[in-house]
Amino acid sequence: MAKKIIAVVPLWGDEKESIWMLPGYMNGIKEAGAIPVILPFASE
Repeated sequence: MAKKIIAVVPLWGDEKESIWMLPGYMNGIKEAGAIPVILPFASE
């Protein structure tokens, strides 16, 4: 059976004006047997 791919959107931090992701999200997806993919962040 093929692994599922789960896309996640990164978070934006106003304080540091940076894009970031909680490591727990990625680790949880991996532990569930799926492949995490971070989508590009686009601001308007």
